[in-house]
Formats: sequence, structure tokens, C-alpha cells
Amino acid sequence: MLLKTLFYIFTFAISASVASYLKLIVDRYDSDDSVIFKPSYCPSCKEKLLWWQNIPILSFFLLKGKCSFCGVKIKSEYFITELLIALVVSGLVSVAIRDKLAFPQMLLFVYFVFALILLVLFDLKHKIIPHFISYTSILVLMVAVSLLDKSFILPVINLGVLFLCVDYFIGFVAWILKKESDFNLISVPLVLWLMIFFFYQNIILVSIPIILYFLVVKFLSFGKKTNTILWFLSFVLIMTLFVKALFVDFDISLIKDLFVGVGLIYLFCEILFYLIGIQFLNLRVPNQDSKAETAVVLGGGDVTVLAIISVFLGFKIAFLSLFLASILGLFVFLLQFIYKRLINTKNIKLESEYAHYVPFVPYIVLACFIIIMIY
Repeated sequence: MLLKTLFYIFTFAISASVASYLKLIVDRYDSDDSVIFKPSYCPSCKEKLLWWQNIPILSFFLLKGKCSFCGVKIKSEYFITELLIALVVSGLVSVAIRDKLAFPQMLLFVYFVFALILLVLFDLKHKIIPHFISYTSILVLMVAVSLLDKSFILPVINLGVLFLCVDYFIGFVAWILKKESDFNLISVPLVLWLMIFFFYQNIILVSIPIILYFLVVKFLSFGKKTNTILWFLSFVLIMTLFVKALFVDFDISLIKDLFVGVGLIYLFCEILFYLIGIQFLNLRVPNQDSKAETAVVLGGGDVTVLAIISVFLGFKIAFLSLFLASILGLFVFLLQFIYKRLINTKNIKLESEYAHYVPFVPYIVLACFIIIMIY
């Protein structure tokens, strides 16, 4: 019992320390300050903090909520962030222990949790999800899950199903609402792969559209109307291949092979293209870290967070998280609406440039954590 208590105290302390560092990363995102080499300092007087002033949670009480150098009040968000994250992570670790996860799986689970929490902090403060962080997390989780499960197929399928279904969903809603949706050029290798797969069911052939994409993407330039047609064509091909696999070939395994190819296209043409292509090949890529002000339903960052969940927990949990997040978001919206209508009689206008932006990543991550707790 004593060892168990000490373990949870240790977990809480480490989680609070990591939370403090994640908050530092988010706060310094728009500055030139290093998140590794430059020590913490007071944002008001710029004085370097002493070691004991960096102790998570406790330092807020030791300093009585004020800077010891200039006396400026310390924002309570630091204390609240460290405390909440430490409590959440400790609770999730207890669930992992309950499920008797092996030590390597436990480490990967903790990485998964902290990656999601970091993206939540980014969405709350900067209203963006840096694709470098989310895509790197997807890649790390795919490699780690593949090594632990000794299979690369399942995480690739989970990635492909999630990305493809969400892309179709966003496009369909945009079409219903008669609004433009920012489709990417991945529709080109996707359509090519589906056409190849119709005649030759060989996974190796997916390398053809992937290689062609990297070779010609710098020269691809067409309007949203053409891209929308390509996405519609890909949907028709997907449905045709489903019917062919089920009622002509009578081989459901072909659907698995189909989505392995789709997952590989998203892995190379979306994730690796962003992480490697733009760095070494000087390839053109849209600004995916923008504030998603024109997103119809989900922003690009929201989709990458769902992809992280899908790769680690499976696409079913990812879609369930999206559904539960929508319910949570609607509930909070109704509470805000009632407050503004019935309680807040003052006609207060939001002047922020993000007044119309609703951070959805916190709802997705909260929904995912709730599912983990009760699953």
C-alpha cells in the first residue's frame, strides 16, 4: 500500500513537472526564446527564476502568487494548468495500471497522453495546432505501435480510414452548406491508387502514385472545383471497389488491402511530405498551422488530433471521441447561450479576432480521456 501511494505521488510530481514544461513550450511558441537552453524568467521584470521558484504547484504558494523580484502578480493559469494536468495524467496512469499494461506500453501511453495535452494547450492559447508537433506524434506512435504489436498494417489502416472518412465528411458538409472547403492535393494520388487497385490488387503498386506525387506536386495547380471533382471521383471509386470486393470477388480482405494503400498515401503524401519534403525537397505545402478561421466543421488541426487517437487506439475510438466531443461542445454552447440570454443582461460584444473561433481540440481530447476511463 505504501509503495502504491509513493508511486502515485511520484507520478503526480513528474506529471506536474512535464505540465510546467509543456506550458513553457506553448508560451514561447511565438518568441525567439529557446525552450531548452533559456531558463525560466519573470515575464514582467525578466529576472531569471531561482531553482525553488520553478517547483510546479508549490512555488505558486511559496511565492504567494507574486514575483519575488518585482512583486507582479503571477497568473493563476500556471498553477491551474500544472494541477489539472497532474491530476488527469495520474488518473489515466491508474487506468493503465488497472488494465495491466506492460512497461513499454505504459511509456507509449503516457507519451500519447502528453502529446494530446500539449495540443490542447496550443489550441487554447494560440488557436492553432502546429502540424510539425501533431504529425511527429503520429509518426512516433505509428512506429512504436508497429514495433510493440509487430505489425505495421493496423496503424496504417487506422490512419487511412480516419483521414479519408473525415475528408469526405468535411467535403460533404461544405457541399450541403454551399461553402468552400480547402481540399488538399492528396486527391490526385488517391484517385490514381483507386484506379490501379480496381485492376491490380497489389499493395506494392501504391508506390506509383506516391512517387508521382512527390515528382509532380510542384507543378500541380488547379482550382477548388477541379479538386472537388477529383474527391467526388475518389468517392465513387471507393464505393465501386466496396461492391466489387463484396459481391463480385467475394473477398473482404481486399477492403483491408485497399485501406492499407490509402493509409500509405496519407502517411507519405500528407505526413512525411510535410515533415521531410518541405525541408529537403523545397516542395510547396499549404499553411496548415493557420487559425482555421474558414473551417466548415473541423479544422485541419482537429483532424490531426483525431488521427493521433486513431493510430494509437483505433479509428472506432477516434470516431467515438468525435461524437462525444460534439455532444460536450453542444452542451457547453447551450450553457453559454443560457448564461448570455438569462443571466448576463449586459450586451457585451467579443472584440477578439478569434471571437468566432471555438477551440474543439479540448473537447476531442476530453472525450478521448473519458472513453479511456470507462472503456
